[in-house]
Order: sequence, then structure tokens, then C-alpha cells
Amino acid sequence: MASDKKSFIFYADWKSVFDELPNEEAGMLIKHLLAYVNDEKPISENLLIRAVFANIKTTLKRDLCKYEKIREKRSLAGKASVNKRQQVLTSVESVGDVLCDSDSDSDSDSDSDSDSGREEKEKTVSPKKTLKERNQKYMVLARYLSRIIRTNINIRHTPQQLSSWTNDIRQLEEGNKIEFTRIQKALEFYEKHIGEQYTPVIQSGSSLKEKFGSLENNMSAEKFPKKKDKPKKIVEAGENWFLNDTDNFYYNKQGERLQQ
Repeated sequence: MASDKKSFIFYADWKSVFDELPNEEAGMLIKHLLAYVNDEKPISENLLIRAVFANIKTTLKRDLCKYEKIREKRSLAGKASVNKRQQVLTSVESVGDVLCDSDSDSDSDSDSDSDSGREEKEKTVSPKKTLKERNQKYMVLARYLSRIIRTNINIRHTPQQLSSWTNDIRQLEEGNKIEFTRIQKALEFYEKHIGEQYTPVIQSGSSLKEKFGSLENNMSAEKFPKKKDKPKKIVEAGENWFLNDTDNFYYNKQGERLQQ
């Protein structure tokens, strides 16, 4: 932060990020944030804290840049006002016009009141959130999906890919009305069952959005399994069909389900 800046903006929508973190890590994150704004240059060893704070840090830097521009603008306006006042006083002294001197003071007060009004407006009018700011909430889920995939496939994902995934996950909540916690639980299930025969293959944010319904169906099948009173293997139309213990349906070796 700037040396003479003693405060910063804490955005209300950051609450959702803290709510999703365990209490211990939420406390670590707020301490890390306060250390950063106090120029202590903190370095966290916790990967999740670094991932979440990266988005908060971007917002803080943006706000600092706005603050510097406003301060510079006010400084230039103050210098211009002083120069104007000095010019008026010099003119008054040269012609001995006391009334003009009085008018100049009135004009200066008016300018000051106008500046004060603009300052109050800048404080009270909050800018509309950009798409990037709205996506911040979902970056932690995009990174979580990336980590799940990396544990099974030796592949790294670029920042551009994660940014695109974040946008896809945001659309699940904003467009499809699927709550943040519901998406998180689906990813936890996927982490547990990735690679299994009937688990949908999800390798990106777009495929998560496309196959979210299938993923939740698998979750329901695991939570409420049907009675397993069928034989493990049957022969139908000259082909072998095998019972899936998760949903109690028969599938062939190609993964096609037997219509019963």
C-alpha cells in the first residue's frame, strides 16, 4: 500500500470465499491479507491460501492504482486552485479593489465545496462489478478441478485455461442456478470416483458444465443404491451384459446400457 494510505476496501462478496474455507485456513487467509496491506510482504506455504489470495491481491492492486490516480488528480487541482488565488490577489493589490478580493474568496470557497462534493460522490458510488471480479469467487473450484485431473493425468493447465474454466463454473451458478456448495460437493465426489467405469469423464470447465447432471446422478446412485437382487451377468441377444453395482443396470463391455 501507499505509505500514507491507512485503509483499504474489503469487498462484501469476499465473504463467500471465506465461508467456503475451513475456519483454520480462513483465519490464515485474513492474517495473510492484513500482512500484505501493511507491506509485510507475506509468503504463505499453503497452496490453497496462495491460490485464493491471488485474486484478492489483484483487486487490491487495482484499488491502489485508482487511489494513486485520484490523489494525483487532487494534488494537481489543489495547485491550480492556489495559483488561481494568487493571481486574483495580485490583481486586487494592483488596482486596490477590495470587493474583488472578497469575491475571489467566495469563488475559492465554491471551488472547495465542489471538490468536496466530488469526493463524497467518489466514496459513495461503487463501480459495477466486471466479469473478472465476478469470476474471482469460482477460481478456487477451477483450481480444485485442475488438481483432481492432474492426479490422474500428468498434465498441467495454463492460466488461460483456468480462467476459462472459472467462467464456465460461474455460469453453472448464475445461469443454471446451481449453488456453489453443490458444485463443490460434486467435485469432491468426482475426486473420489474419477477413472471408474461409469463416472463421466470431465477434463475441463466446459465438460463439468455439460456433464454436471450425469455426475450428480452418479452421486444419487451411490447414496441410494437399488436392491442388488439381480445376477451379476446375463446374456441378452447373444451378448454378455454385466450388472453395475452403483445403479443396478446392465452394461456391455463398450459401456452401453441394456434397455430393460
